[in-house]
Amino acid sequence: MASIGLYPGCGSPDGNPVIVPLLALSGGLDDWTPAARCVALANMLAEQHRGRVLVLD
Repeated sequence: MASIGLYPGCGSPDGNPVIVPLLALSGGLDDWTPAARCVALANMLAEQHRGRVLVLD
């Protein structure tokens, strides 16, 4: 099982945002759903050794 987010908000109120593999697709210049939150989430998961991060610009 996995999930794919297209322009996701990448926020979670419950503190446990990702329990399955996640591919988050977001645009760096998008001003409706800024990519910065997804970058922060990806960095947090990488620091917790809960995933790998690949960013294509």
